[in-house]
Amino acid sequence: MDGLRKRADRWYAIVDFPRHPDGRRNRKEIALGSVGKRKAQKLRAEIVAKIESGNAVEPAKVTFGGYLTNEWLPLKKQQVSPKTFERYAEIVRTRLVPRLGGIPLQRLTESHLTAAYRDWHNGAEGRRISALTIAHIHRIVAQALKRAVRLKYVATNVADFAAEDLPQIEKTEAAALTEEQSIALQDASKGTRLEAPILFAIDTGCRRGEVLALRWEDVDLDGSFAVVRRSLETTKERGLRFKDTKTGRVRVVALDEETVVALRRYRAKQNERRLLLGPAYADGDLVFCNDDGTPWHPDYFGKAFSRLIATLSGFPKVSLHGLRHTTATTMLRNGVPAKVVAERLGHSTTRLTTDRYQHVLAGMDAEAARKAGDARRAARARMTAAKA
Repeated sequence: MDGLRKRADRWYAIVDFPRHPDGRRNRKEIALGSVGKRKAQKLRAEIVAKIESGNAVEPAKVTFGGYLTNEWLPLKKQQVSPKTFERYAEIVRTRLVPRLGGIPLQRLTESHLTAAYRDWHNGAEGRRISALTIAHIHRIVAQALKRAVRLKYVATNVADFAAEDLPQIEKTEAAALTEEQSIALQDASKGTRLEAPILFAIDTGCRRGEVLALRWEDVDLDGSFAVVRRSLETTKERGLRFKDTKTGRVRVVALDEETVVALRRYRAKQNERRLLLGPAYADGDLVFCNDDGTPWHPDYFGKAFSRLIATLSGFPKVSLHGLRHTTATTMLRNGVPAKVVAERLGHSTTRLTTDRYQHVLAGMDAEAARKAGDARRAARARMTAAKA
């Protein structure tokens, strides 16, 4: 019946897609729904027109979960770092597949996504997920579906529409220490393995992995600077590994005199251990490492820092990453230009710095307005005195 078939109250279009590579006919039956015959004829004509123009999406039985697991994840494994891939795989395995995996890829809708985001944020499926994490999950879905559109697996990227209904991310100020608290922390770390790395982190604002990947060949104590070239990370598949910095760029950071003195003292003690252990010392030229020269596991480093913080009565609960925020906040409050702060921290753009530390810049803006007003009032007073 002119390319149409009716079963029960539903119409189906019978159309021919481009032949298979081996020449076999590629005929498909597409559900049109419970519509009238004229509507069914119109829908079929639209499908045929898309096929002839090369814009039609061929029906497939692949599920969203199957696509993510069998196609998208293997592709991403070749494109991103092992740590990033582990995060992608975890989200696909623990969130996307259990909730959305059984839905045919071509039938995945905006409503499916928004309902999942809402339930995860409300804790309907167990532990409540933050809006920030849901935004990260959404970016993964959007990336995956963007490729599916490019390959004509689906006609549109439904994640584009779901983006408008994401839970609002609450902006929180980055936890940071005051100058007085920084000094108290440094005093508490004196004589421990954490003394030098904590001082270096506060001084430079380096990330944890960058601190632990630093080599002596990249430190010039006479010139008072260090070159940040790489980072240390841990993955389930490869264990500890050195990689490029987060932005992939090398940067030079100047060192404060106090940091230089601490590093000289730290290096002298490290040389003593090296001589004591002899061949048993794993000499990877690492600055901050285990007593035998092997890399200091990032997690163990972080836990040692947390234990130190716990010993300080009335001290704010700040993470190791909080030292990086401390560096940025201290510099900005003391008038260091945002561009210089961005370069020292290794931010990809100055905008990232200004957005993240807007609360600090707002306070500086108020102070700048006050100083400008004082200057104008002083000028007016001088002019009035001159006329008298």
